[in-house]
Amino acid sequence: MLEVDEDAVAVKVKNFNPKRVIGVIRAEMIPDRNTARYSASNTARVEVVAVQKKGDRTILELKPAPKKKARS
Repeated sequence: MLEVDEDAVAVKVKNFNPKRVIGVIRAEMIPDRNTARYSASNTARVEVVAVQKKGDRTILELKPAPKKKARS
């Protein structure tokens, strides 16, 4: 995570410069709109739901991925 506020979470995409590629989890994609469960410098499992280009920057619209199922 790069930055968290009440409307969205900015996510650093592994192996990419944040000036070129950034991920965004909008609050409406998070259960109960609870962005507080994310904090800067943590990691998160996400799924890409859309890709946008704005100038030289690629913006990945993300949503939280389902939790991994425990192995039995």
